[in-house]
Amino acid sequence: MNLSTLLHNEFEKRKNRNQRYSIRAFAKSLEMEAGALLRLMQDRRIAKDITAISILKKLETPLEVQSLILRELENRRKMNKKKMFVPHKKVFPIHEFEDHMDIHHIHALEALNLQQFKKTHQVPALASALRISLDEATNIIDLLTKLGAISVLDENFAVAYKAFSAVPYDFPSEKRKMLQKEFLKKAQEAIDLFPPELRETDMLSIPISIKDIEKIKMILKHTYSKIHKISAKRTKHSHLYNLCLAFYPVVVP
Repeated sequence: MNLSTLLHNEFEKRKNRNQRYSIRAFAKSLEMEAGALLRLMQDRRIAKDITAISILKKLETPLEVQSLILRELENRRKMNKKKMFVPHKKVFPIHEFEDHMDIHHIHALEALNLQQFKKTHQVPALASALRISLDEATNIIDLLTKLGAISVLDENFAVAYKAFSAVPYDFPSEKRKMLQKEFLKKAQEAIDLFPPELRETDMLSIPISIKDIEKIKMILKHTYSKIHKISAKRTKHSHLYNLCLAFYPVVVP
């Protein structure tokens, strides 16, 4: 017996007595929001002890059953915590997600690492910060969840990857070209939107030997890696930044 099964059984029992009985009425009897109750019944959320105890008391559940359900919830929390930390040990498999990712997906994914957006009810704030609609933000969250890029633990978003945009994968495709253009466009906007103390935008045109091109590209990739390590050292972050290192020919003989 778990909490989801208990709730389902109780709801069906009440519905058999009254065919018009609804989830909303069931939630009201438990002094809960209908959406929160539905997530518990669908096993999409692990109830906190205080919530579970309140529900169990209102349903007049026998003490021995209460103990079993609370123990089962505790075991699930422990298992979820283990699952939460395992994905951070591996690099997010970007090549599997190229078809789905645009700049908003990447920004939303990275922003969920910020404390102010970790709670599931903060999606409206995320949409506002990214200057996208609430519907678009919700769709992005749904897709990232289906892809396994994020999960929900006790109403908190858990990001199951290691720095999506910092990993130097090359996609020789139109999708990748569009993504690069979007990032460069954001760099242009930043010059107008943010003062110099909040950004660093430098440009350099220099003559290069063909023999040194690969060496310079490796230096740039190493720079990405070093900056990523600086970010990874901290467990909490307050800002989300784009890093665009553009190296391309101006004159080709």
